[in-house]
Amino acid sequence: MSRDVWNPQTYHQFRDQRARPFRELISRVRVDNPSRVVDVGCGTGELTASLAERWPDARVQGFDSSPR
Repeated sequence: MSRDVWNPQTYHQFRDQRARPFRELISRVRVDNPSRVVDVGCGTGELTASLAERWPDARVQGFDSSPR
């Protein structure tokens, strides 16, 4: 039996701390027009949505191990 210890409320509490390194890393990606972008471990998908904004013509997918 798997124990899901991920808590969405706690996740949102630290959104700024998680977003900062994500945005710094993404700013270093020098790809102009990718056809596909994958966010593995996307959590709520908030940051995944920013990938879709940056690359609107790409197929953007987010995956996370937590069903929540």
